[in-house]
Amino acid sequence: MDDFFFGKCGSDGKGSVTIQLSEFLKIKSDNITAQHFSEQVNRLFGISNNRLILIDGTSSPDFDGLLVALSAMEIHSVEIEARNDINSNVTATLACNITFLNGVICIRPHWCGYKSIRSDEILSTLLLPIYLHALDKKVVLIVDGKKITLPNDSNGAVSAIFSLASYPQQENMRIYVEDVAQAKNIVENGVCSFDAWEEYRKRRLLRNGALNPYQLGKLGAVEVKGVENKTTPNNTFGRGR
Repeated sequence: MDDFFFGKCGSDGKGSVTIQLSEFLKIKSDNITAQHFSEQVNRLFGISNNRLILIDGTSSPDFDGLLVALSAMEIHSVEIEARNDINSNVTATLACNITFLNGVICIRPHWCGYKSIRSDEILSTLLLPIYLHALDKKVVLIVDGKKITLPNDSNGAVSAIFSLASYPQQENMRIYVEDVAQAKNIVENGVCSFDAWEEYRKRRLLRNGALNPYQLGKLGAVEVKGVENKTTPNNTFGRGR
């Protein structure tokens, strides 16, 4: 089908509309507010069986970009589930369903935790965006068909996510917990979204010894290039927008 706002859309054969996540995000230009974009999504629900499926063939989807494009006020809940119909080469992949008033956006990438680089991507492109957009209180996990609230403590939350992904033993688990704790603290101090990413990035540079406190104070929002991170996952440095 061709939609006047979203353009060419596919179908899952069951009445739901499917769109590539990357194409979906291209529509959100600077002159379109998150509120208006969310209103168009709600309109699309009316002709798509109340379900929009966003497909991404990678293990590092721009989930943060999606949250930026949408109005957080319109998001009722964020469900995270494990699926075994996306990638037969791994035990499970994670998917995310964002519930609005009139329907659900289903994000179906290849999030998986079978090796460290993939686990890093779960942290950097799923968990951190959720926390830095202050959505963690709206997250529920679908475990054996039951809805379980995401644990409030960082260790419990990280453990629950990787258990759901069927790869609970992670060599970087301590680092993941530290990163989530930092993200929680940043948002609790009233910083969120892009500014939260900037603050998170600076804290990690300081934590890893790449900057001293004096340099950090002078850094502001200036991007630091050429800093090699030796102690934390490669994909958690921030969006780099």
